[in-house]
Amino acid sequence: MKSSAGFSLSETTKNILTLTDSRFIRQNKTWETTIQCVGSLYNQSCLYHNLYYVDGTFMILTVEGNYLRPYSVRTDAFNLWPTTPNKRFFDSYSNLEKFVRNTIDPKIIPFVTVYFGQYWHYNIGHALFDGLYPAYVALIRFS
Repeated sequence: MKSSAGFSLSETTKNILTLTDSRFIRQNKTWETTIQCVGSLYNQSCLYHNLYYVDGTFMILTVEGNYLRPYSVRTDAFNLWPTTPNKRFFDSYSNLEKFVRNTIDPKIIPFVTVYFGQYWHYNIGHALFDGLYPAYVALIRFS
């Protein structure tokens, strides 16, 4: 029996899928993290697919043996050290999927988001040129 959302009810009870999960899997096909970076190391922007935020820390989930290029980003102009998400490797994709579904139970945000730091947001000059403009430039590099 198919629901109006396009997945069978047996899938729903078997995998405890929700409408959001169904759309997510159909669009992305995987729970594994992928990274695409552009620009020089000094001026690099990275697009993460399936980046997880667990216990106050960014986390990358991948299967053992998959190559992840070196990655790190600076979240604002005044942070001297780059932000590098933690990596967690799994021996199989099945174990990765179980971890995501049963352990961290993520809130799925199906839209593009941008993470950046903003000091002195009350000052229009700093708000525009130290925060919003660099965030905008980072986003348009992937359009």
